[in-house]
Amino acid sequence: TQEWMMEHLRATNFANGNLITLQTNNNNCSSSAYRDPGNGVIYYNGYAVNDTRNVCPTGWHVPTKADFEILLDFFGDYDASSGNWTSGAALKSTNSTGSFAWSDPYLANNNSHLNILPTEMMYCSQSNNWTTYYPDECHLYTTDQLTGSQYYMSISGQDNEVNFYGHSGYPSTYFSPVRCVKD
Repeated sequence: TQEWMMEHLRATNFANGNLITLQTNNNNCSSSAYRDPGNGVIYYNGYAVNDTRNVCPTGWHVPTKADFEILLDFFGDYDASSGNWTSGAALKSTNSTGSFAWSDPYLANNNSHLNILPTEMMYCSQSNNWTTYYPDECHLYTTDQLTGSQYYMSISGQDNEVNFYGHSGYPSTYFSPVRCVKD
């Protein structure tokens, strides 16, 4: 049995009490940090997600890919031919709040009660301003890594598929929301 947080993490301190650095510019993208763009969601980079001080509160942790797979298997099926799960509707919020609303609300039933909304992701680069990607998706970090990159669980607003990304296109300088799971 798993217990998940019902909303995205909003911590600004690690579990041991140390402050997580607030990333306000693009000068240093390669250390543990969070970003708060004022939209009600706090975004963390991969360095913070994998920091041994733990961004989640004591007794909780950032999920592994295996943690997410247990959740996805409970609410849907895995399609080996596509590499996707059919759990998207159960994870998606049916609420439309402000700029966070799925493009097709009929593809959401929130049977999981996790209320996941599309929250995009942000990229920190010293060569440009903050760039946001995927406004009709939600990418949630895992602690799994693949050759210097982070694995993300990705939920699309266009269908009910859920999959994982983990390649050089998603380095630890990307900022995404975090959901915690109980130890």
